[in-house]
Amino acid sequence: MVDNKINDLLGRVIRFSVVGTVSTAANYICFVLLYKVLQLHYVSSSSIGYVIGLLLGYSLNKNWTFIKKVAIGKSYIFQYSTAQIAALIFCQALLFYLVEFFRIDPLLANVIALAVGAIVSFLLIDIFVFKPMNKKVLSN
Repeated sequence: MVDNKINDLLGRVIRFSVVGTVSTAANYICFVLLYKVLQLHYVSSSSIGYVIGLLLGYSLNKNWTFIKKVAIGKSYIFQYSTAQIAALIFCQALLFYLVEFFRIDPLLANVIALAVGAIVSFLLIDIFVFKPMNKKVLSN
């Protein structure tokens, strides 16, 4: 029983990492294009990239990463968005702090902020968003 829970958690972490890689790549590509090509402010560029990554991540996480924990047909977009917005605020504050106080280049600072934000995001999503409503959902 404990082995199954550990294996389930490990599987979610691996799938979350794959989804995170894909959505972070989309996020970062948007960030670079907006910041370097369109020359938007780095915080605006990062925020727009984050929202794009959020939408992609929601779809992939709901339908693949946490599929065993979701009720079919139920939308988790409000809870997911709330968790991601909390992670976004944390991520943006860290980005700002790294750039303004440590004078780290925004391109590198964004990578650091996204990495730390990914950990915060997983914990919020796993614990507060895609949580089983009852034991029947867990056994599926």
